[in-house]
Amino acid sequence: MRSSPGVKCVYIAFCRAGINALAANTVQDFLGRPLRSVREATVTLITKALVLLYGVLCLVLAFFLVEIMQGPASQITAVVSSALGTPVMGIMVLGAAVPWVNKYGAFSGALACLSVSLWVGVGSVLHGAPPETLPPITTDGCLLTNSSDFQLSITANTDLQRNHTSVYEILQTTTERGELTVTSGDSLFIYEVSYEWYPVIATCVCFTTALVVSFITNLIFSDDIPHSTEAKYIFPFLRRFWGFDKHIDSEPVSDDIDHKNANNQKRNRETDLKNGHMEMENVYPLLTSTSSD
Repeated sequence: MRSSPGVKCVYIAFCRAGINALAANTVQDFLGRPLRSVREATVTLITKALVLLYGVLCLVLAFFLVEIMQGPASQITAVVSSALGTPVMGIMVLGAAVPWVNKYGAFSGALACLSVSLWVGVGSVLHGAPPETLPPITTDGCLLTNSSDFQLSITANTDLQRNHTSVYEILQTTTERGELTVTSGDSLFIYEVSYEWYPVIATCVCFTTALVVSFITNLIFSDDIPHSTEAKYIFPFLRRFWGFDKHIDSEPVSDDIDHKNANNQKRNRETDLKNGHMEMENVYPLLTSTSSD
């Protein structure tokens, strides 16, 4: 980092932009309605306070990652991304794959997915098996010599036809053999799973929990919960499996309707031009298209 001082400035710029974006999004999305009648200067002060708060949280998180969570950066990144991103991915895929999943199942699946991801990720770092160390080096099979009774003489002939003799002494070195003992402790087997499998495990937990909870709640609250998702929101390759092909074929598509309306209006305008007059309902689309362009 010292050899490239500009790289540090790039990291600082990215962190500053991210913190400012978090503060601005918090004020706009979460505090927009309560702060609607507040002066702009007060809103600016609140935004600056949020920037300070997010900066302190980033420092605490960095200290936590450096001091407590020991491991490569790829493992820490996988733990955080699987814990925060897998619930969203699981809900989206599940909603587009299974039509009878309801809101109770989706919420329960996301909560279970988040809990399992954090539990496995943090637990593997804190209570996982220690990495195996390499065994000590042994000198078995090496040539053992004694400096008192062995000398190596090397004679080198140079281009000037001069003889040069060098004498080297080889000292005897011995290394004792040690035994390697690696104890894995009493950690759970799931802590020894590779961090690359965390998103897969979390997605399976999300699917299982959401399906079970949705099935139970559909039986209990059958009158208050919609029984099926609309066919257009299901994956195309699963519509035949759920019997939605007929519904898709029978429902008109909005793009097709707009295309038909445009063709009808075009034909009406051509007819009006031939007759020498123009109806306003046929002129209005021309005005709207011109204004939009």
